[in-house]
Amino acid sequence: MILDLDVGNTRVKWRTSHATGGVISHGACLRDNTHWIEHLALKDIDRVRISNVAGQKIKQQLQRFYTEQIAITPEFASSRSQLIGVRNGYVEPERLGVDRWLAVLAAFNRSNSSCCVVDCGSAITIDYVSANGTHEGGVIAPGIELMRRALLADTQEIEIRSEDVDTDHSIPAAHTTEKAVELGLKYMEAGLVEIACNRYEKLFKEVPELFLTGGDAQIVSNLISQDHEVIPHLVLDGLALALP
Repeated sequence: MILDLDVGNTRVKWRTSHATGGVISHGACLRDNTHWIEHLALKDIDRVRISNVAGQKIKQQLQRFYTEQIAITPEFASSRSQLIGVRNGYVEPERLGVDRWLAVLAAFNRSNSSCCVVDCGSAITIDYVSANGTHEGGVIAPGIELMRRALLADTQEIEIRSEDVDTDHSIPAAHTTEKAVELGLKYMEAGLVEIACNRYEKLFKEVPELFLTGGDAQIVSNLISQDHEVIPHLVLDGLALALP
């Protein structure tokens, strides 16, 4: 059995599958304490593949954990200049975040044509791939939670309560300050996606297939007008392609 991990800045998504293909189980855990890695000690694992954007220290912890606990050397994906028909558009290909690279691989593998990949996580990233498989670059901005923290850090009289976070998407404006903040944050993220997609279409004269992934993907999905598909585990799909 294969264990795939998408290790992000806030949480870890995991999925198990048969060596011949076919998902067995999946889940997620927060990296909010010193014992988070113990949640990933699944039984009957023969192979571990990892996408890690949480830094070298986390990579070393994962290496040590799986080597010592289940005697398996984990495999770490990395961004490359070219793979399975996709050419990395970065000047220094290895500096493209591996999660973005893997999501791009998975999206192009699905569409086999021009596509736009939006990962709505701690940061929101938008990457465009042309019909010939060239990664044309991307956009990075703070995600909803990061924007919320930044706003609350510099405002004295706004306090977000848990009941204010789930703003009704059907209303165009809010009637409390707290709900107005939440609606504004969601509008900003969705607006970024719409602006980027429109500019890509005009620049490259292509209408890309749009894929959303990440923890806030459904929020964006509820607000944008473009046709799109939400793929919750796009990075894990790309991990399987990069490390077959």
